[in-house]
Amino acid sequence: MALTGMVSRTIGQIVVGLGVLSCASASVSPDSAVEAILSRGGGLSGITETIRISSKGGEPVATRQLSNENRSRTVRLPKATLDSSLAVIESLVNAPPRIPADTGLLLPICADVILTHIEFRRGGRAQFAQEECPHRTPESETYWERVDRLFRLLASGAL
Repeated sequence: MALTGMVSRTIGQIVVGLGVLSCASASVSPDSAVEAILSRGGGLSGITETIRISSKGGEPVATRQLSNENRSRTVRLPKATLDSSLAVIESLVNAPPRIPADTGLLLPICADVILTHIEFRRGGRAQFAQEECPHRTPESETYWERVDRLFRLLASGAL
């Protein structure tokens, strides 16, 4: 179990690292206060999971909270991983997938679905991306898979 977690965390760090390299223009400057919120919830359990990462003065901190628990848990990952995660989240909300117009020809049906919402705040500016159900384009599918990998990496560091 511990080895599996360590392997998952290492793979996740590589994924986030590659994401940062592909989004080199997105960086979190150490002097600006930023906050990123990833939340997902729904399904039969109705439980919402929220991960918050904030950085002020170049010191990132992260927590994970489940809606059915009273306390949040600290996410213990290296500073570089949290900084990279902030940069990836910022790049993701800056370029959400295009959602095609609804033609009304198909009735999308989603059951037992868990949807994800991401938010990035810097100063007085906030940007959001909301997952749609079902994903109607390959671009959307790839985008939300990337968000899910980041979510799993950050959740793996919660104690």
